[in-house]
Amino acid sequence: MKYSLRTLRADPDVPIVGNVAYLLGEPSSRRELRRLAVWLPRADWFRELVAALRLPPIESGEPNALEKILITLDIANDREHRYILSFEDPFVNLARRFEPPWLQKLPPHTRRFIRERYARGNGMDPRAIVPHIPFMGMGYLIPDIGFADDAIQVFRLGRLAGVKQLSFLINPIDHDTGSSYAVLFEHSRFCHVLDTFAVGNLLSENNPLSESEKMTLRTAAISHDALTPAGGDSVKLIDPPAFDEDAHYPELLTGERWENFQKSYGVDHEQLIETILGHGPLGRLLDLADKSCYLARDTTAYLALARGKKGSRESDRDKIETIIRTDPHVCNLWESAQIERGFLVIGNGDRLARFLTLRALMFKNLYYNPRSRFFECLLGKGIVRYLYRTGALTRDALLAGSDHWLENAIDCALGSQYLIRWFQNMERARIEEYPDRLAATARAAAFDHDPSVIALVDEFKAVTNSGVNKFAVRNSRSVVPFAEAYPSTAVAIEDIIKAPAVARVYFMDADDMGLSAESREKLKMMLLAVR
Repeated sequence: MKYSLRTLRADPDVPIVGNVAYLLGEPSSRRELRRLAVWLPRADWFRELVAALRLPPIESGEPNALEKILITLDIANDREHRYILSFEDPFVNLARRFEPPWLQKLPPHTRRFIRERYARGNGMDPRAIVPHIPFMGMGYLIPDIGFADDAIQVFRLGRLAGVKQLSFLINPIDHDTGSSYAVLFEHSRFCHVLDTFAVGNLLSENNPLSESEKMTLRTAAISHDALTPAGGDSVKLIDPPAFDEDAHYPELLTGERWENFQKSYGVDHEQLIETILGHGPLGRLLDLADKSCYLARDTTAYLALARGKKGSRESDRDKIETIIRTDPHVCNLWESAQIERGFLVIGNGDRLARFLTLRALMFKNLYYNPRSRFFECLLGKGIVRYLYRTGALTRDALLAGSDHWLENAIDCALGSQYLIRWFQNMERARIEEYPDRLAATARAAAFDHDPSVIALVDEFKAVTNSGVNKFAVRNSRSVVPFAEAYPSTAVAIEDIIKAPAVARVYFMDADDMGLSAESREKLKMMLLAVR
């Protein structure tokens, strides 16, 4: 069966695919709900249900009738639903044979809605409940037994709950818009790997894969970021070869626990490594799941904190909002993605165009935006790099720790308290650009003996491509690269994501950091040592 949002929503049961139950939220038919609020209070069986629960009668058309009806159905379903304990089938209690008979009298969309609420409540023991992935049109529920939970244990993924997905990136500091206070983005890398697994799970079913290939793709999806260090991508910059997650992935595939997992689920060891490296059809599917999932959550987080420029004709923030307003499911590429003759083909080319444009705008305005990278330069490329080079922090420790542990290590090294949480006022922070590192270093050196100024040098190099030549679409009867099918859009995307190769000096005011004179001296020494 090929899955799509339409087929998932058409299912009157909670859709279960492999080890994942998918959540669709409110019934897609608002008309059905409005009718329900009118006819259900008049039904004899529902009146008897309300009376048996000793609840006040509900009259058709009364204020909040629909809300009262749904609460009543939830309570009745919880009380009458048979529950059995199973260590083999985590979804057994969602079977219809355990439901109260009156549930079959409800319209199909409402039945699925009530069943979903039961699944999220008393219907099973979850490892994770994620109500929705932004711009995907769905959420998911992962039980505490089965493939996903086993993978979480084998690859020690629980640690990623303490690692922020966007590392030390902050909301763009822009004094023109009044955005002068630094705020870290709190969504975690653990949520990202679960999102990627949920999407990869559907991709595995929608493509002609063997059972072993399906399990290999699912394993890659849930474990692809297992070697993310504390501090995330901001810390990888201190020693790229050592923290190359893909190159070091085979380190995870050792020991008895891995061997038992591999044997139990039929995972192909060599193909798993190739998939993580982005090779072959499975590697392309993994790349799609990864990109669409990080873009979905990062865009939501960015929009919650970023501000548009006052008086501008159309800010990039406006463009992002226009894309998601035009296509609320812009990150849902999985339902039209097919492997054909070894190529990944996206059936919905127009959506892919919007997706790649959105991604380019996010690189320009968040990932590559120098105004978002103050902390990345100060903490990652500065303090953490110094501690790593001097041996105070090691690769093993960073791969075992969380962001909180790393923040504490920074505070201990500086003799400070809660530096990252204390330092929020960026009103006096600024950036200067220079044609090369030599000129930028000379400018920063002028402030080496000024205890009130922190000057950091960063030579920025973009490492991501636009994707316009990576994805293929169907053009009439042939499959062609996206750039060939949408040439003008591809050029526009390339222009958006293009980043100038410049050296920058980040200036921050030490008075705003709440540091003692001794801590300032230590900080200046560390930053000078790694310049």
